Amino acid sequence: MTKDTANKINNFLKFTSDLILDFSERDFSLVANSKCASAALYSLKVGGKRLRPALVLASAIAFSNEDINADWHKKNFRLKTQSGEEIEAKDIIAVASAFEYIHTYSLIHDDLPVMDNDSLRRGRLSCHIKFGVPIAVTAGIYLILKAFSALNKTELKRRRAVIEILRRASGIDGMVMGQALDILGEKRGVSSDELVMIHEHKTAALIQGAILAGAVVMDASSDEVKLLEKVGQSAGLAFQIVDDILDVESTSLLMGKPVGADSAKGKSTYPAIIGLEESKKKACGLIEESFNGLNKLGKENTILFSLISYVLKREN
Repeated sequence: MTKDTANKINNFLKFTSDLILDFSERDFSLVANSKCASAALYSLKVGGKRLRPALVLASAIAFSNEDINADWHKKNFRLKTQSGEEIEAKDIIAVASAFEYIHTYSLIHDDLPVMDNDSLRRGRLSCHIKFGVPIAVTAGIYLILKAFSALNKTELKRRRAVIEILRRASGIDGMVMGQALDILGEKRGVSSDELVMIHEHKTAALIQGAILAGAVVMDASSDEVKLLEKVGQSAGLAFQIVDDILDVESTSLLMGKPVGADSAKGKSTYPAIIGLEESKKKACGLIEESFNGLNKLGKENTILFSLISYVLKREN
């Protein structure tokens, strides 16, 4: 990855984070003196890569009926769908925020004592350590409801389709199923095929959904959506494999959470099952699959393409 590309990605992630924080501050401002809302907002503000909302925005930009180098870095940007309809920034940002709300809820619940029992998240106290377990549980539930509320308030022509994408990605067809399979697989160990099934649901589904949602907002065709499904699934699975590799090779300082925790808890990981070097080859192969799909769509010179390359090169 060139220095220019790395800077472009970092700027886009920072831009996305600013949009999400601004949106959530306003979205949560109507809830006065609520410890539950405060806990949810605390977890959103802890930081992170903002990859999922960035993928929503990047996909929308890639499939908009505009110059590929559109002036996206302005907070009042507008994009045109492939059918010529103008979409305001607030509606695209609402979709991106909804995906970040769901992701944040999943992290709050993952950290709970009955799940991963982690006291740190991104270098700061986990929600249940800061606010207590009952508030952390309800903050997670609150974020789920806020995600779908944010989508429902948009004026998007394809709002129902986007809601369905998020429901499928986050529910029993996606992330929730993956979480359940992951819990059931602890200690007993799982096969390589079972591990793929776990992470296609637990991790890849929401990343795939983010890419699909941005494109669907822009009126992507059914053929384009079909190709993107594979792009998103491959990128999402690669993200999880890289996560497993970093849990072995990285440091707590870089990761913002304890490393080596998966192995200590008896969780099945790609390095544990297929080895570290094979895991790296697998992640590279999956990213190549994503690139091939984007090339077929003519999206090789987009910020979306760059973001997917970031999945493989990230350090935390």
